[in-house]
Amino acid sequence: MKHLRVLEISSTSVFVLPESVCTLYQLQVLRIKSASSLPKRLNNLVSLRYLEANSDLISGIPDIGKLTSLQGLKHFQVKKEKGYELEQLQNLNELRGRLCIDNLENVESRDSAIAANLKEKEHLDMLQLVWRDGEDNVNSDLDVEILEGLQLPPYLTSLSLDGYRGRSCPSWPECQTSDIQEFALTWCGMLEALPLMMDQIYRSCISLELSHLPKLKALHALPPQLTILIIENTLSLIFVTKEDLHMSPADKRSIIEVMRKRMPKWFPHQYQESLVNNEKEMMNFIAATNDSNNEACSAKHNKSAPAADVDITAVWGRWLEVHERKMELIYSRQNEAKLLLPSTLTELWLKGCNITNRALSASLQTLTSLTRLSLEEIRTVTRLPSADVLGKLTSLQAIILRECWAITSLGGMGSLPCLTDLFLSGCPCLDSETAFLPSSLQSILFESCADVDVILANADLPCLSDLMITHCHMRTASLQFGDLRSLRSLSIRHCPGLLSLVYLQKLNSLEFLILQNCSNLEAVKNLPRSLKSIVIHGCPILEKESVEIEPLSGRRMLNGIPVEDSFEHAL
Repeated sequence: MKHLRVLEISSTSVFVLPESVCTLYQLQVLRIKSASSLPKRLNNLVSLRYLEANSDLISGIPDIGKLTSLQGLKHFQVKKEKGYELEQLQNLNELRGRLCIDNLENVESRDSAIAANLKEKEHLDMLQLVWRDGEDNVNSDLDVEILEGLQLPPYLTSLSLDGYRGRSCPSWPECQTSDIQEFALTWCGMLEALPLMMDQIYRSCISLELSHLPKLKALHALPPQLTILIIENTLSLIFVTKEDLHMSPADKRSIIEVMRKRMPKWFPHQYQESLVNNEKEMMNFIAATNDSNNEACSAKHNKSAPAADVDITAVWGRWLEVHERKMELIYSRQNEAKLLLPSTLTELWLKGCNITNRALSASLQTLTSLTRLSLEEIRTVTRLPSADVLGKLTSLQAIILRECWAITSLGGMGSLPCLTDLFLSGCPCLDSETAFLPSSLQSILFESCADVDVILANADLPCLSDLMITHCHMRTASLQFGDLRSLRSLSIRHCPGLLSLVYLQKLNSLEFLILQNCSNLEAVKNLPRSLKSIVIHGCPILEKESVEIEPLSGRRMLNGIPVEDSFEHAL
């Protein structure tokens, strides 16, 4: 046993690894599953190259820095205890692949960061640095010093800072950043600015994620070869054009009040919590943007915070007041701030930031390589760009609009030549009369949208294969469909306003029909011959009145078609 090189222990039950393992000095590979603990003297295995076990267990090994042959260490947790200091990494220069250094708030000095000797770890290509109390600004300056002291590995391709408390990022030497292709900043509560000259320092960067950065107010020039950009929950970030700032007061008011004018009566009750939470975020935005009278305004809203059982209409009215105040501040800025995007971009994900209609149009103008566009919780955009802009996006294949409550128009979406996938969720103000969809669409999901029956009745979608409708309001009690000759799967869920489906005979390619929790659905008729099976669940009237039991097999049937209980073939 003393010459053992590889040891793998697999067990379905929890066990304790014996101390005798620590005498296998020639061991190079140790894989452990379901162990409750590891021996403290595991650091005696100086020949060990690969240690695979639960990260919490590995973090419990003291003086892990003695394992100088170790190549695989995905997670290292810094503790304020002897044997768990950041300096333990000093001589682990054979580490390769990915490394996450956790609990960096426990590092007490720049010297400790320098002693970690990351610059000598030539085989590391992915590095994640994590602070667990990122909202604490007490050690903001120390975090900057520690981050500079860490001195990045020379051939790093992916860098992530999570919970960093500094107000700015260090300007690392180009030799430390020239190979970085993926860069992520998440939950950095104090960060006010990105590294200067980012387009030069991160010249190889193709993926950039900026998430939960509440104090970030501006973007410098982005990396020139960027292909993926994610901007998420950057509450202070505003994108606005000169044309916005010079708009007439009447035009500004028409945009600011668009949601009040189109306030839907059916606005789902389940949005109440989202409304209240977003109201608090907007109040923080107003407080940070406009100091005058903001204390009185905050006090007013905090004092009258709605109870959980308040009618949704009252909560909606409160939210509208704060939303309109926020919009006034955005359109009263002194200087423009455009979102300047490189033409190489293929994916753009915007969530919870502030961008105007014109700023969105300007940012998309040159993105001929864009394949995916996602707008989530963007409440400042009231319409998508016109056909003049969207028509240029010749590579765009997917659009996701989620919780964009102010969207009233899909703009020139019908002009998109290659769009195949459309996801519309939480767009209650959308004008169904002008929602023209491109004929290239193959998959659509409507969720919490208004009058989808009007959109579908006018639709010319010969390529559409999959259609899902859930939690949607309908103007009529029965769905009618335009040209959906290729539709293979139709799923309708949680639509209590639907009373009947009697116009299905033109859906000649339909194979699967899913009806779930449509509590008032009474009739389904004129089923196409192509239909193979139906899933019906939570439709009590339909199941009682129309579903029959076949005498010999005991199977449930609807108009001669088997009714299934499972959702394995659901979208």
